Amino acid sequence: MAVEEHLGNHNLVFLGGAVGISVARSPVDGHLRCLGGGSLVLERLTKQQSKRGVKFVNLLRSGGIPVLHCKNVRSYTHGVVIFNTVHAAAALAGGPLRDLVRDRHARLLWAAMIREGLQALTLAARGGDWRAANPCCGVTLPQLELFLCLPTFLFSLVSGLLLRFPPMLAPAMQADLADGRDTSVAWTLEEIVRIDP
Repeated sequence: MAVEEHLGNHNLVFLGGAVGISVARSPVDGHLRCLGGGSLVLERLTKQQSKRGVKFVNLLRSGGIPVLHCKNVRSYTHGVVIFNTVHAAAALAGGPLRDLVRDRHARLLWAAMIREGLQALTLAARGGDWRAANPCCGVTLPQLELFLCLPTFLFSLVSGLLLRFPPMLAPAMQADLADGRDTSVAWTLEEIVRIDP
């Protein structure tokens, strides 16, 4: 909104959006790999935006950039930040992401991180209607927390449908912590706080 106010109304179209890509480091070659198919996430166009905004979206798609639409980008970014605590949990557990979901104790750690993230979001909303959408798998974040707490033999029955992590990929955060670098958590949260004062 600050950009719109700064530029004024010069017949410009502003589209709310976010980058929907998570990365992890491959232990084989050390390169960062995208987890799943990344895409640009845009808020659904309003009637006022649709005439000119559709041209922009079509231009992105014709350039080979996948575009997803969601009702509210803020909910999407909150959901991604909470879901991506998987990287912190895997870094603490010291293994690839796939190993994390196979280890009950590591799953319980991730479930606790999701629960705390949702509680922090509720407190930060101060009675407002902030929600965390979960674009990363087919269930809500509270449902994912419950699935993570299942005994391993039950969890293994549903995990292939919910969480498809490539084998042997370690979170980039793990290498960042090992090398003493700042992780993406700091700047991601900083951006969320700046957007949602």
